[in-house]
Amino acid sequence: MTTEQMQPSRGWLTAAVNAVRPLAPRWGPVVVLVAGLVAAGVLLVESARQLWFFGDDWDFLLNRGTVPGADLGLLFPHNEHWSTIPILLFRAVFAVAGLRQYLPYALPVIGAHLGVTALMYLLLVRFGTARWVAVAVSLFLAFLGAGAENTLWDFQIGMVGSIFFGLLALWLYDQHEQVGWRLSLVWVAMVLALMCSGGGLVMLVAVCVYAAARRGLVRAAVVASVPLAVYGLWYLGWGRLAAHLPVSSPWDYLLVPQYVWTGLTYAWERNSGIPGSGAVILVVLIGAALMVRSAPAKLRHLAWAGLAGALAQLLLSGVTRISLGVEQATAPRYVYIVSVLMAPALALVLQAVADRLTGPRWVPVCLVVALAALVVVNGVRLTHDFLTTRRAMVVSMPDLVLSAAAIVRQGGHVLTPALEPIYNPNITAPLLASPQIQGALPHGSPSGQGLLSAAAHIQVGVNAAVMAVPKAATVTLVSGFVGASTGGSGCHAYGATIAAPVIDLPATPTGSQIRITGATTSVTTVLHRGSLTSAPVSWRVTPGSPVFVGTSAPNASLQIALDHGGIVTLCTR
Repeated sequence: MTTEQMQPSRGWLTAAVNAVRPLAPRWGPVVVLVAGLVAAGVLLVESARQLWFFGDDWDFLLNRGTVPGADLGLLFPHNEHWSTIPILLFRAVFAVAGLRQYLPYALPVIGAHLGVTALMYLLLVRFGTARWVAVAVSLFLAFLGAGAENTLWDFQIGMVGSIFFGLLALWLYDQHEQVGWRLSLVWVAMVLALMCSGGGLVMLVAVCVYAAARRGLVRAAVVASVPLAVYGLWYLGWGRLAAHLPVSSPWDYLLVPQYVWTGLTYAWERNSGIPGSGAVILVVLIGAALMVRSAPAKLRHLAWAGLAGALAQLLLSGVTRISLGVEQATAPRYVYIVSVLMAPALALVLQAVADRLTGPRWVPVCLVVALAALVVVNGVRLTHDFLTTRRAMVVSMPDLVLSAAAIVRQGGHVLTPALEPIYNPNITAPLLASPQIQGALPHGSPSGQGLLSAAAHIQVGVNAAVMAVPKAATVTLVSGFVGASTGGSGCHAYGATIAAPVIDLPATPTGSQIRITGATTSVTTVLHRGSLTSAPVSWRVTPGSPVFVGTSAPNASLQIALDHGGIVTLCTR
């Protein structure tokens, strides 16, 4: 091909480059943001594949309409939260996926989190933030590993949903704040936020602070009117029935300021990965929101709204959760909320720094991109840390639930209805016996270890009253007792020489029980069957009162450890 023949193609290429070049400053950040959202989504989906249901999930899975007769309804509160939308989501996914996979339940919270990130980008850009700064802040949120509990735990769709609808209300308000009838869109978004969780109240505070900063207190009152009226009706009808954590003393409420400070500083220390940096970062962010005057007014007002929302969240949590201790403020769910709501203040700081950098335009862009890369790496690391910890908690749960359901289905004698009271307090043998749950369980057969572990919960009993299993013919005094190593029939008093004496009920085809009287305050039981051993289960008992301890698990011995020495009376026949 001659030089003359190549000229037209070069001309087209030059024209294409010239046509695209003006778009690069506008679309380059969007391309980076979309790529970041896709990468964050892939990370979260692959992580969620390795998890299973946990804790509060089981209230929605078992007590909200999936099992006839166990339906608390759509409006009855979960703890203090109005959770209608999450309950509807769980019902819909259960109808399609049952309990066979966790991922379908995690997809809504992952999608809502990515939606929060996208909305934050749109708000920051609309309110005057440079696009690359908005991208950096948004990528920080997309890979918010310090708040991974809200991005990987399906139950947190309530809290993340409230934040999503709250940010949507902010965006809608800014779009249509001067057109009266369109205010109804803001009201709808805020009511949806309230129907997701108590976080809707926090987002209502943020929206009202923004409205007050933009248009005055009267406009803020108008914005709050309809959502508060709807929430008030729900509270009078159902919300007041919520269970509340009791406080040991009214003086505990004096710890709420410390709770708030701990939550705010820990969030930024965790995000930065630098020990002791939380207070410094917090002061910088608050100072930027209050003192930076060069930023657009809307961005400053958005930062004020976010600060008010973060403060409201920790005040609300502090008042309702202070009985759990000040350290409860460091929960990853609160780190997530604080990080999202204070993201506009972070954008203010980055924008101020970028505006003061001299030199070519690409210098601040490169610095912002480098900062975003560091944040992403730290977020991925923290997400992996959370995944590792949560996976260790739930790795045995599918086999445990499947095994408990098999025991119930095969007519096993249940002594204690609750399967696992620490992480899954709502799983009970009667609910597992329902056809709806039996048909929704994962496919496959339970393992021998799973059957023994499930039996250690539902086929072991520690009760003040005699149980419907045979009395033990004999017991073995394993360790810590004075005298003979084997107790005979009837009642015998033994002296325990150590703080944790151990008794063993031999294996029988139908199980057995023994009555124990002593100074012990707790009993720890372990089942043995062949070469298999269950994890220990602890039970609280009343010192000095007789307690019946036994098992209905066939061909399994029960080892019983007491937590106190002294005189122990054992009664068999």
